[in-house]
Amino acid sequence: MSSEQQPQSNTKETFQQEIRQFVAEAVFFFEKIGERAGLHATDLQCLNLLSSLGPMTAGTLAKRTGLTTGAVTRVIDRLEKAGYVQRERSERDRRTVLIRPQPKMAELDAFFERYLQQAWSELYESYGPHELAIILDFLRKTHPLNQQALAQLHRDTASFPS
Repeated sequence: MSSEQQPQSNTKETFQQEIRQFVAEAVFFFEKIGERAGLHATDLQCLNLLSSLGPMTAGTLAKRTGLTTGAVTRVIDRLEKAGYVQRERSERDRRTVLIRPQPKMAELDAFFERYLQQAWSELYESYGPHELAIILDFLRKTHPLNQQALAQLHRDTASFPS
């Protein structure tokens, strides 16, 4: 039975398994990219957020990642020292400091794309516009859910069950 013909009751479970596998593979891929670039895995993920969402304050980055503001300051210090980001005063409010990706980020993007761009482009082209719109809708709806789960995890002081 093909995956398209699986009964509905098994589809949710299979979908969850596929998402978990995708996430695990992505984590290992990004860890290797970070290793090659000389970046901590956390630093690379912060760069990914800055690259995809644009400049933001350290506080916003802390909120998006669930890291403490102190940890985010250390991440930004390392990324700034490596030339990937720069702290800039906001033109709207000079009290606000934005973390802005720098041109060196393009080198990291190119390195990333060298390994996935061709395969992913072929995958995108295998779907029609309507299918891609559904996938995009799903992905966009996961962002606030992930943010809520991360915030809840940080608020919850319970230990992991032994």
